[in-house]
Amino acid sequence: MTQEDKELLLKDLSARLPYGVKVEAKGLLKTIADDYDNRNIINAHVLNGLNLMDCFKTYSIDCMVKVPLFNRKGVCNIKPYLFPLSSITIEQEKELSKLGVSYGEYALHDDIRGLGIMVDEAYIFFEFCYKNHIDFLGLIEMGLAIDATGLDIY
Repeated sequence: MTQEDKELLLKDLSARLPYGVKVEAKGLLKTIADDYDNRNIINAHVLNGLNLMDCFKTYSIDCMVKVPLFNRKGVCNIKPYLFPLSSITIEQEKELSKLGVSYGEYALHDDIRGLGIMVDEAYIFFEFCYKNHIDFLGLIEMGLAIDATGLDIY
């Protein structure tokens, strides 16, 4: 994992903290796998906090455990469960529309007026994605997040 990957993941996780993002936590004894026994999900925990101030960056999860974010080789010990951007539903598109943000083929660039997305629209869109656990940064494809489609954990 590159330093850039680490920084991208930390920024994304930090922004998702208020929204109860669930993560796979490696190396923990306590799991909630029993709640998801039919789905074979291990260590699906709600991320409660990140401690980024010391040289041993840690995270805390719902079972009150603090664990290093990265192991000695730089590999991430947690991965968020997110939905791909392509999985936005019709209901979610309607919700975005009510918020004043268009989503679709020309969502980030208006070819008719030749304008990009406005800053306030971008902020609303990003907050919407954080709230709905949508991966708009491509973390799933990069191997930094797990596709939550069909897992029924949110």
